[in-house]
This record gives sequence, C-alpha cells and structure tokens, in this order.
Amino acid sequence: MNSDAKAKAFFESPELVEIRRQAGVESPEFPYLHQLEAGTL
Repeated sequence: MNSDAKAKAFFESPELVEIRRQAGVESPEFPYLHQLEAGTL
C-alpha cells in the first residue's frame, strides 16, 4: 500500500470519522489526489 492509500485509509477510517463528527470538524478535502488517481495531474 503506497503512502497516498495509507493517508486516505487513515482519514476515512470509521474511528477518525466519528471523532471528527463529535468534534464538529469536517473532513479535509484533497482535490489533487482525485486528479492524480484519474491521471489528469
């Protein structure tokens, strides 16, 4: 698993999602990662 996949898995983990929800924090957005995955960047 590469570091991008590890970071994505970490930020989307159920535990972290719940912690952010309880704290009222929205998930960070990394639009360039979507571009990298699509091969447009």
